[in-house]
Amino acid sequence: MIYLIYGSDLVQSRNFLGYLKAKLENTHIKTIRADKGFNFGLLKTEIPSSSLFSERVSTLIEFEKAPNVEKTGNLLFLEKLPATTTVVMWIGENLEKTNALLKYGRGKKDFVTKAFNKKNSVLNFELVDMINAKNPRSLIILDKILTKDSDTAFILTILANNFKNMLAVKLGNNLAKNLHPFVRTKLEKAQKNFSEEGLVDILRRIYEADVKTKSNICDIKSEMFSLFCYILNFSD
Repeated sequence: MIYLIYGSDLVQSRNFLGYLKAKLENTHIKTIRADKGFNFGLLKTEIPSSSLFSERVSTLIEFEKAPNVEKTGNLLFLEKLPATTTVVMWIGENLEKTNALLKYGRGKKDFVTKAFNKKNSVLNFELVDMINAKNPRSLIILDKILTKDSDTAFILTILANNFKNMLAVKLGNNLAKNLHPFVRTKLEKAQKNFSEEGLVDILRRIYEADVKTKSNICDIKSEMFSLFCYILNFSD
């Protein structure tokens, strides 16, 4: 599997990168910090297809600036990598639609492209604020996000972290003390809309939705809307 992560919102793109690393925790990960002039002609020699330490191997290539890909032919070897190999390319800025990496990956089943710009991140934050306030407008925002073909698991991760932190604030445990003051203040207000038992149940429902969507045993959009309706209508 090949992942291309890019965008001007470095916080969100880094969060997604962390989410991916967590998924790849049982693999041997090689990290390459490359500059703009990285020679893609040598990329094939930089990506291991096997490891003595793990059955699965992953290569993470980090670019602060968009790299130049002179020949898309230099990327063709990616299609021949074994199923046990994962390549993640992270780029710390936006890419033009004509970028060679985007053009190469377009339409390819095993090439996942994730863009994180300020507008998308605003939607994510607005989604959390609306659901915390039990505002039905959260369904409209959710629809916008899903229409953009966002990663459902990432949305569920954002929700899980939000309600986990909210529960910590409600219980007054050490996790809450480590939160940013601005975040903690918002959660102190939001937690009044939910009981301790309610938050535990919501976290359980998020976990169930994560299992269902990853197992492809449900319609993803329907499951997400069902989850949000459950949270909006939840009463203690």
